[in-house]
Amino acid sequence: MQLGTKLRHARLTRRLRIKDVAEGAGCSEGMVSKIENGKIAPSLALLHRLVTALGTNISSLFEDTPENFITRAAQRSIFAQPEAAEGTVIEMELLTPVPSPLLFQASIHIIPQNCMSDGPIEHEGEDFGYVLEGKIELFVGDQTFDLDVGDTFYFPSTLPHSYRNPGNTVAKVLWFNTPPTF
Repeated sequence: MQLGTKLRHARLTRRLRIKDVAEGAGCSEGMVSKIENGKIAPSLALLHRLVTALGTNISSLFEDTPENFITRAAQRSIFAQPEAAEGTVIEMELLTPVPSPLLFQASIHIIPQNCMSDGPIEHEGEDFGYVLEGKIELFVGDQTFDLDVGDTFYFPSTLPHSYRNPGNTVAKVLWFNTPPTF
């Protein structure tokens, strides 16, 4: 992976804006953007300031990226939300490695009937989803969307968002978000 891409990945996984890194490194936002996009190579002094602003070190930028192309079903991590109601737990099955070396994260949200996510959340990045099974109500900002099998959604993650399964069967949503949050 190229140096600029690894710097961008480090910034995104730490939920930092280009502005934050530029201020910490004492350079312009344009400079950080050009470095991340591989248009220019930083001097060693600037590279040191950039990794310091990112809370990492230069050697981490040259470590091999794992070449784990396959995640077996039995090896996937599953996060469970605390019980939403008696005997009901929302699960999130991670499809990408943990910790993710990627710029995005993919998971399947498994939502029992009449369950709701643990309140609205917001974070940097973007979310995209595809309803695999069942129905969900998606709450984004002050809007509510009723989604069925085959429907997709996209929204900036900075908007408060949550979901609920109003149906009487389990709902499953293939969910992508960037940067990785788990």
